[in-house]
Formats: sequence, structure tokens, C-alpha cells
Amino acid sequence: MISQAHIQGIRRIIVTGILCLLLSTLFSPTMSSGAPMTIAERNFQTGLQALRNGDYQVGFAILAPMARQGDRRAQYCLGLLYAQGNYLPQDYAKARQWYGLAANQGHTNAQNNLGLLLKQGNGGPKDLERAYMWFEIAAEHGNINALRNRENVKQELAPERIAFAQNLAASWQPGQQQLPTPDITLEQIAPQSNDTPAPQAAGAGLTIEQLVTETLCGSLFHHCGVRGSAKNKRQQLPGP
Repeated sequence: MISQAHIQGIRRIIVTGILCLLLSTLFSPTMSSGAPMTIAERNFQTGLQALRNGDYQVGFAILAPMARQGDRRAQYCLGLLYAQGNYLPQDYAKARQWYGLAANQGHTNAQNNLGLLLKQGNGGPKDLERAYMWFEIAAEHGNINALRNRENVKQELAPERIAFAQNLAASWQPGQQQLPTPDITLEQIAPQSNDTPAPQAAGAGLTIEQLVTETLCGSLFHHCGVRGSAKNKRQQLPGP
């Protein structure tokens, strides 16, 4: 017959095992799919968390090399930093470049924001057909902002120009453009004072706190939202 002490010992072993399992789950870095994080994914999440916390210098130092190496999420982050003037000097031309690199790899928020810069002529020539093209591509992959922006720019185009833009969108394939990667070094950056209010960029893009992350093993266009603390929030980009 099993003694009470023996039963209590078994219970302690079971409870200890469950606690160890829970702790290993909590502190082992994993992706949303449950798979262990790669080094690149861990670095991206660290950089993104720095941006959420308002530590733009650290976030930029982590994400800039990743953007240079072709990570579309990091490229989108740099485009957003340049467009909004968060830490980096506001530069719509560079925002176009980084959005363009991410958009070319299928990042729908980058496609939408690039379309906004093209629509309003920020950072380069105004191009309504190309703007419509990017809105169309992003909207077809579930980007709600792009859907609204496509309908807005449609009002400014003649039917034949709309048909031209639709043909551009239909023929687009991810990665088909060979775009140059901008040179960027930490020494080229002039950090802004924390007391300086963030300038506004034109277009209905997203704030740092709404940066979109994408799982590495999921769909190209499967997004999950990101939230930041209220004290670090930047003003959302105004609508068109």
C-alpha cells in the first residue's frame, strides 16, 4: 500500500516538472508559430522592441544592417523612420528608397506607403499611375488602407490611365525589380533631441507603434499588430 508521504513525493515531482515546463516555455524565444527563433528573427524583434520603447538609436543600429542585407521588415522600418523623422532626419526621398525595397519584396504596408509618397509627390516626382499600381497590389493582398487609397487616387485618373496602372499591377512579381540599396552609416545620422516633436509625413501610413511584423514561416502577407506605450506614441500619419 502506498504511503501518504510517497503520494506527496510524487505530487511534488509532478508539480516541479510542470513548473519547469512552463518556465522553459516562457523564457525560450519562439516565433508565433511555436518554432524556435532564428538569430535574424531575434535581432529583428530586439530592434523592433527598441523602437516601441522610443529608443530609436538602438533600434536603428540593429535594423539598419538587416535592411541592408535585405530584410523587408527592417527596410520598411527605415522607410517609416525617414518618412516620420523619428531619430533620422526627415527625408522622403530616402523613405521612397527603403519603402521601394520592402515593397518589391511583397511588404504590403511598404507598398501602401510608397503609393502615398508617389501620389503626393513627396521625395520625388508625383506619379498617380505608379501610386495606383502599388495600392492595387497591396489591396489585392488584404491591405485595407491601400484599398481606400486606391479608390481615392482613382478619382484623379482618366479611365485609360487606370487601365494602364492596372496592367502594371497585374504584371508585377515580387523581387522582379533590381533596386539599389542606399548607403547608410551611423556616422551619417544626426540624432534629434527627445524634446523635438516628430514632424508629420504625408499619407495614411502607420506609426512606429503600428509596425507590422510578419512570421518567417507564414504567409508573406500575414500580419500581427504591434502596440507601444502611450508616452512613446507618435502622431499617426494623416489621411490623404
